[in-house]
Formats: sequence, structure tokens, C-alpha cells
Amino acid sequence: MVVLDQFYQIAEQDTSRVSSFWKVLHILACTVSAICGFLTAFTFGRVLDNFTYNCVLNAQIVFDNSSFLNISHGGRIVPKRALDLTATIWGPAEDCNFAQFTPLFIMISALIWGAYFIVIAKGGAGHVTDLLGKPWLIVYPCLIFTTILFITYIISTLKLKHGVEAFCNQFQPEFNNTGCVPEINIYTEQFHDREHSHVLFYEFYPNILVAIVSSDIGLWSWVVQLILCVTRVCCVADLDLQLVTIVSKEDEEVEKVVEFADMDDIDEVSEV
Repeated sequence: MVVLDQFYQIAEQDTSRVSSFWKVLHILACTVSAICGFLTAFTFGRVLDNFTYNCVLNAQIVFDNSSFLNISHGGRIVPKRALDLTATIWGPAEDCNFAQFTPLFIMISALIWGAYFIVIAKGGAGHVTDLLGKPWLIVYPCLIFTTILFITYIISTLKLKHGVEAFCNQFQPEFNNTGCVPEINIYTEQFHDREHSHVLFYEFYPNILVAIVSSDIGLWSWVVQLILCVTRVCCVADLDLQLVTIVSKEDEEVEKVVEFADMDDIDEVSEV
């Protein structure tokens, strides 16, 4: 028996040898991203509704020295200057639209990718009966899409956090505050009747807190998704390195394929 040829080839990994770890984490990251995307879009939409859809991001607040709002503080009523709605310059509507609808797009994208990862096999070559074959092929488009959307998500989150911080800090002359405080809720009464204060998810302060926190968590879950895709590609989790040996046996060419679980197996064969 004479060895005629010997070479290595990369083939699709057998699905049974691919860890379920990848599929579970992909689905988990998509689920968290979808939930956080919805919460960010919904609560920030309520914030905009508090101010009749005037953009609060980086708004230049002007107070009216002739008009006051009564705020309960420490068991007593404290008058605070109202907003001068004619002189106040609201932020660009484009910024608020971007900060609200980017998380919404993230939510839709996460649901779609999550559905893909649920339907397909956990990786490798897949099974003959699979609805979508070759599940490893989805990793590469997911990596590209996640990278592009990751950059967009960062910009959206920064716009939201910095814009809201700039807005809330302008109330410092009235509340001596740094960042957002619950007392800002009273200023929404200039835009809505008091009866709206009993509506669920109405108050400015809790809504803006949920919007910022969910945006941060959603961004980190998207980072996890990106790291998963990069790691899966770098570890070649869905592919297998095989040694193909072609030998002659009784005047017939026979092809022998040896599969390696890892690179250490290659060294052991070489030593032999």
C-alpha cells in the first residue's frame, strides 16, 4: 500500500460536536436586546409626550420670572419659576427621533435574528431534516450586521444620555441639582392637565431613568452578541480540519479521511 497523496481540508463540523453554548447565548443576547430596545423606545416616547413632543435633548431652557409653579418640598409648598415656553429653544427633532427609533429598530432586528437562531440547528453542517440547512453560514452575516448596528447603537445611547443630562442640568438654578431629579415632573403640568398624572408611565423622572438604564443594558447585550460572533469565527467552532490520505491498495486508489478534534491531534499524527 503506497501513499499517493496527503493533504488537509476544512469541512463542516458535525452538528453533534458543536456546543449548545453558542445557540443559547445568541438567543439570550437577542432576547435581552429586544426587551431593552422596546423599553427604551417606549419610555423615551413617554418623555417626549410629557413635553408634547418637543425634543428635550440639549434643549435650552428659559425660565419665566413672572410665572411660578408650586412644588411640595419637605411638607411645605415651594414656588418655582415656570418655563418660558416662548423663549425656550427645544432640541432638534432629528436627535430625538434617532434616539427613540434606533432602539426600536434594534428590537425588531433582535427578534428576527433570535428567530433565526431558534429555528436553525446549533451549528456545523446541520441535519437533513432542518428547515434551514448549514446553520454555520448565518454567523458571518450576523457578524457584519451586528458590527454596523453596534456603531449606530453607541451613537444613539450617547445622544440620549448626554442630551438628557444637558436638559436636566439646566434646572440647577431652581433645584441645585446635578442630573435629573423627580422635582422636574412638576414642569410637565405646563403641557398637560393634572388629571394625566395618574396615567401609567406618565411621570418624566422614572421614564427617563428606565430609558437610560435599558439603553445601557441593551447596548451591552449587543456587545455580547458581537463578541459571540467574533469568538465563534476565530475559534472555528462550526468547521473541522481533516487529514485526507490517498493510498493505493491492490491497484485501487483509496481515500482515507482522518478527523481532528483539535490541533494537538495533528502533532500526534506527525510524530508517528
